[in-house]
Amino acid sequence: MALEYRKSQLYYYQKHRPLWEQILLRLYLLLKFSVPTLVRFNSFGLRFLSLLLDFKHYPLQLNSKIG
Repeated sequence: MALEYRKSQLYYYQKHRPLWEQILLRLYLLLKFSVPTLVRFNSFGLRFLSLLLDFKHYPLQLNSKIG
């Protein structure tokens, strides 16, 4: 369920937020989940990190709509 939540969060930011917020979200999530994944090496962390780096399905979008 947590993975689906993060997928929807990335999709929302891709559709409705400016590029700089999309980049900050990915950096924040990458920092938040990469260290625990490397320390504990669990499968959820690896799937989540692959989701963050999946620019094919969740590309960064330049949105002209703000607000």
